[in-house]
Amino acid sequence: MAILKAKFKAPYIKPTAGARRDGLNKLTIGNSGEPRKNPHRGSDWGGKLITSISTGRVTEVFFSEQLGNCLTMKNADGVFILYAHMAKPSSRKVGDMVVAGETAIGLVGNTGSYSFGAHLHAAAAKHKQPHLAPQGKLLDLFTLIDGYTASAKAA
Repeated sequence: MAILKAKFKAPYIKPTAGARRDGLNKLTIGNSGEPRKNPHRGSDWGGKLITSISTGRVTEVFFSEQLGNCLTMKNADGVFILYAHMAKPSSRKVGDMVVAGETAIGLVGNTGSYSFGAHLHAAAAKHKQPHLAPQGKLLDLFTLIDGYTASAKAA
């Protein structure tokens, strides 16, 4: 499956101070240490505090049996970003403005039945609910963040 790649105007910032764990479409080892049965639908990050990956508005704050405590935001380019498995519900509310790298979204956690160890699961798509977007419509956050970081350094 092809990963959608596009040049967006909005900056994309690393969401935690922790290391990357696993990226989009990986079929190797999941967070449980077991081989994945299906392609991974986002990117996983270590760390503690979660900050906004991009600048935009909160569109949804919810709890999912599989993904635990979640928040979805939409940036100016129409990309929706999901933050999942947070330790507790985000203090952000629907309509709140969030700023890339500055606004705290929540804390890394281990909530939801799809979580096997504390981490942030993040997914991005031009779909109102990235966690429900078709696999081929998901955007690779590692590519977006690396692309923005590289262009900012070159400028």
